[in-house]
Amino acid sequence: MILVLSSRILALPAALIGGMLVALVILRLGRKSFSPRLFGVAIASGAMVAFLPAAVDFFEARLHLVLTPFWEATIKAFVLAGLAEEGAKLAAAYFFVRPYYERRTARDLVLGVASVALGFALLENVLYVFAAADRWPATALARMATAVPIHALIGIVLGGGLVRAESEPRGAMRTLLIMRAWLIAALLHGFYDFPLFLGQHAPLYPTPLNQFALAFSATTPTLLSILYLAAVVAVCIGATRVILGLRKKASVESEPGGAARPVRPNWLNRFVFARATGLILGALLLIPSAIWIALAVNATIAGVMPVMTLDALSVCAASAMIGALLLSRAAPRPAGAPRISRKGRILAFGALAAVGVAIVVFHSAIEAARRDLLAYALVFSGNSYSGQGDLDRGVQNYDSALAYKPDFVPAFFQRALANKTYQRYDRVLDDLNTAVRLAPDDPAILGERANAFENLHQSDNAVADLDRALTIKPDEPVLLSVRAEILTNKGDFDKASADLDRALQLKPDLALAHAGRGDLFLQKVDYGNALRELDEAIRIDPNFATAYFTRGRAHYYRGEFPAAVADFQQANGRQPYAYSALWLYLAQARAGKNGRDELIFWASRLSPNAWPFPIIELYLGARSAPSALDSAANPDQVCEADYYVAEWLVLQNLNEPAIPGLKRAVDACPKSFIEYSGAVAELSRLAPPAAPAPAPDAPASPAPETPGASSNAGEAKP
Repeated sequence: MILVLSSRILALPAALIGGMLVALVILRLGRKSFSPRLFGVAIASGAMVAFLPAAVDFFEARLHLVLTPFWEATIKAFVLAGLAEEGAKLAAAYFFVRPYYERRTARDLVLGVASVALGFALLENVLYVFAAADRWPATALARMATAVPIHALIGIVLGGGLVRAESEPRGAMRTLLIMRAWLIAALLHGFYDFPLFLGQHAPLYPTPLNQFALAFSATTPTLLSILYLAAVVAVCIGATRVILGLRKKASVESEPGGAARPVRPNWLNRFVFARATGLILGALLLIPSAIWIALAVNATIAGVMPVMTLDALSVCAASAMIGALLLSRAAPRPAGAPRISRKGRILAFGALAAVGVAIVVFHSAIEAARRDLLAYALVFSGNSYSGQGDLDRGVQNYDSALAYKPDFVPAFFQRALANKTYQRYDRVLDDLNTAVRLAPDDPAILGERANAFENLHQSDNAVADLDRALTIKPDEPVLLSVRAEILTNKGDFDKASADLDRALQLKPDLALAHAGRGDLFLQKVDYGNALRELDEAIRIDPNFATAYFTRGRAHYYRGEFPAAVADFQQANGRQPYAYSALWLYLAQARAGKNGRDELIFWASRLSPNAWPFPIIELYLGARSAPSALDSAANPDQVCEADYYVAEWLVLQNLNEPAIPGLKRAVDACPKSFIEYSGAVAELSRLAPPAAPAPAPDAPASPAPETPGASSNAGEAKP
């Protein structure tokens, strides 16, 4: 029988591996006096009470509380996560660990509470990792580096509070000290989770938070990263104080029950307490953390977004703390022995000399690795800037990445996507041609170049690139869906339908293919089937921004303006996009709502230098209609300007002056443009006898993202 390891099988060890290092730290801090039985009881009791906060979540969901984002994040962080989770750990520690017959010393109690927190974190980790579906590797890695160590470190702080309470002879004061320990642990936990819960509201952060960030001339994501880093550092400082206090107490008091308690089997006992174990594992955690932080600072100097450095510090802080604890227990010092022996000094000097020689010998390789990492960091930073609408900064980051690594394909690819948003299609094609030359067998690059050809109205070249991509990767459903979109734009509905059928045969739950079918039906003016397919696409992928945008236009064409508003809001919330911001404003106006404030908000997320920002300025009263028309730089933009200016006139009940602009848009716009279909639908409402019959190659929605495209690819005009 052949055992095939699936990703779901690998997810379980991935969820537990971070806890193994923390468990090793707890055992080593016990100095062989911490009972393995007590450790097992604590782990089990922590896992057992991990279900209690879930019950609190259930009752909270049943209450259907309607809260502002700020108060929702506050309650989730400090009540549901802080008080509830730390209360569950406290209960397990107080009723199972504290009275256990092998718990004898203050150190036992502190490490026992840390073990309770570890058991809680491990079960929580398993639930999170398995709930992440295909994204489980990233979830497991992130929680291994942060959540698991943080739970254990907060457990140490809670254990220190229980030790202090246990030393108090008076019952009332002891209760107050226990409550104080619970509150401190809950506050630390809440401050750790609070920025994460607020970040879930991106980009619609609470207004007070935005104002607070502006007061310090910072962006809201940067402020949240600062708060998150501060919380991680506070947890590490609190745990360090408790550990140092235990060491001080151990040095002045002879604690009873300190006999060695070997872990069985014997080989495991030797591994747990061996000096080499602490040195190797501690160095593996501490040194990469220090290197990563140094690279992050270097990247910030090179132009990377500062928030990335803050995030790197946050991820590394807890891991570095665990590494430092492993190193500190690598070689327990006998009482009265000098801090560093002569032999130790010689070994330390030899290690430093070896590191120096390695740096000199491998200088070229180290420098090449540094430049590669900086290039990757600059590309990630460029994606973040572009996603926030700062395209100029994004392009600067891509340029800097290419300065560090001239043949870096991701930089060419992402710079092409940024220029695509600017509608600089010639530059887009230049970058993608270079990327294809460097990586000729990459289907994602060929798919994006096909999109560039389509934007330049070279449909034959676009189809040829997709044919080539499908030769490299036959029967790839995503590529088939993209080719179907371009064939639909050409009016070749039969071939497009065949590609979509094949894509869905290969992958029935492919949201992109269902959205493509919805777009095809939309072009045939079959709104019922279009909505049915788009509903299915959104059911499969609730974060599919393009499907929301296309469905919103279908509702708009049918005159269902409130439904269109809801879809355009969903599209913008998932992927800020200039055209969906414009259509949201139009739908809100048709639904009798004032969409000015919302358009101002979304405009702040878009590049003011990219088309169609002049149209947004027209709608906001910052530009005149003639100026908006004059800002169009090419025939495609002229046809779009005609449509949007005509819609602006319709909103002012100037229907007669609007009709000539709509007719010009129908005559000039390519039939694959959303403005063409919008003009056809508007004319059918304003002047039914003059409305043109739907052409066989009627309009299409924006082309979907190609495989490998970044999250800001949807900002481009098809």
